[in-house]
Amino acid sequence: MKKIQIHLDDKMYKYLKEESLRTGKTISELINEKLQEYKLEGIIRMAEEEYENKKFIKETTEEHFKRLRI
Repeated sequence: MKKIQIHLDDKMYKYLKEESLRTGKTISELINEKLQEYKLEGIIRMAEEEYENKKFIKETTEEHFKRLRI
């Protein structure tokens, strides 16, 4: 795993500090959780787009073959 450096503004740091105290997790853990959520959301969005693309190609191909038969 690679390390990254994140610069937080005062408002974000204060929020993360409060969440850290509330949950008992470190600020790093909170940030990593949020990054994993975004990563998962991105994977899901890509899968949905790929499904829609394949569905479109299938429908378009079926329509094309129907026209060829007529």
